[in-house]
Amino acid sequence: MAGKHSVALVIWQQGAERVLAVLRPDRPDDELPGMWGLPALTLRPGEDPPSGAVRCGREKLGIEVAPVAVLGETRGERPAGHLVLTLVEARALTWPPHLPDPALDPSVTLYEAWAWKRPDELRPTAEAGSLCCRLLLECMEETEAQG
Repeated sequence: MAGKHSVALVIWQQGAERVLAVLRPDRPDDELPGMWGLPALTLRPGEDPPSGAVRCGREKLGIEVAPVAVLGETRGERPAGHLVLTLVEARALTWPPHLPDPALDPSVTLYEAWAWKRPDELRPTAEAGSLCCRLLLECMEETEAQG
């Protein structure tokens, strides 16, 4: 099976330990229907994760973002094949998010809502198979263990 490389965004709420989360649609073909997770997209051929993070901000959230750091990378299997996922921390340059209408393009996952969530609130999504939520929680646990 073919594989793909995706990028997920981590945008922290200033002065709080909350991350920008998005609500996935309930469409039956969505991998994690109706769950809160991180905004993400599939990289285009030749696109690196920081550039993909900027595009994710524009296309999925309707905001401009600046990549800050690559937090980690993980791999997993999906129905469509192997997935490499890179987690990129970014800073919002424009605000607030303006989510595109999910009905506009059924070929891509567009989100129904956004909210600030504590990372542990994304644990159910991680347990349901979300690589980006799992990687965020792992990064948080490593940071806590270090200091």
